[in-house]
Amino acid sequence: MVDGAPERDQRYNAWKLNHELARHHEHVRGQVYETSRCHARTPCLDSCFDCTVLWDTLSTYAAQNDLDPYNILRSILKYHVYAAAMDSHCTWLDHYLNPQGPSMQQRWWDVIGALGRGDLTEAVAALEADGEEDTNDVDWADIADSLS
Repeated sequence: MVDGAPERDQRYNAWKLNHELARHHEHVRGQVYETSRCHARTPCLDSCFDCTVLWDTLSTYAAQNDLDPYNILRSILKYHVYAAAMDSHCTWLDHYLNPQGPSMQQRWWDVIGALGRGDLTEAVAALEADGEEDTNDVDWADIADSLS
């Protein structure tokens, strides 16, 4: 964990960095890591390296600043992992300032788009997003028909 900003510039050996990234990609990714995060509160994140580092970083920050780490995580998910797709009538700021969140139909098409791109994290975040409640006749399993 880095505390604060570096005092001076640091130069890195690009070959060594590339070698370490390749080693990480081949041997570290895909493993399951232990985390203190309550999975029931954040189902769109798993126990992969990236999700665990994200949680460790923000929970440390929250502890140092007497904040709730789940509120910070919720904000990151809302504004950086899943934001409802914009249409021609709305700007990003309109979505950002909308206290109601996306409609059920908007989330439906966003889930289809995310799954079509292979972005499971964004798809689950769209399902979890605060917004219009699902109607009784909505069965999210029907989304499979739109993916084939």
